[in-house]
Amino acid sequence: MRPLSPKQALNVKSVLRMSGNQFTRLRTMFYNMDYRIFPSESAVRQEEAKLTSYLDDLAGVEVLYETLILSGKSRQHGLVAVLRCKNLVGYIQSIFEDLKLKGMIDSDHESVISLLFSGDKGGEHMKFHFEVIGNQSIVSVYDVHIFAMYKGSDCAENMEKVLAPFLTVLREIQSDGFRLDGHQVKVTFVF
Repeated sequence: MRPLSPKQALNVKSVLRMSGNQFTRLRTMFYNMDYRIFPSESAVRQEEAKLTSYLDDLAGVEVLYETLILSGKSRQHGLVAVLRCKNLVGYIQSIFEDLKLKGMIDSDHESVISLLFSGDKGGEHMKFHFEVIGNQSIVSVYDVHIFAMYKGSDCAENMEKVLAPFLTVLREIQSDGFRLDGHQVKVTFVF
């Protein structure tokens, strides 16, 4: 049996909807049974870093420094770089168009497109992301698109501060008049 590549391992993690800790336990369990099918944790983390590295080069991202809580336990504050997408609607439309070109969105304008907004703390970074869900049979880690991130605690105070600049645009996306190429949009938030 050949070992999975880091990219394949991330896909397994995504399909199984596992957190980083759950996936590490699964990998360790297989390793203890002498099944070396998963790559090392560092290889998986490097692959995850590649998936988010585009944020550094993307013209639509701004980096601002804000005072946030560094650790939820100590409640210590510090100056933290916060990356945010400058044009969230444009970003969503771009992803939607890409999925449509790949045939993952029904061309029938009567179909409803689902937008899922969520956040996840993995390692030291808190990431906020969205998924455009059309008619894909399997949703993958590659369908998750980060629109904001920072290094620090995932406490409610930090999340509210980082998401505050998006409130107006998120209300716009939730409105009945918002459409993606004529498709009605259903918005779900999971935090």
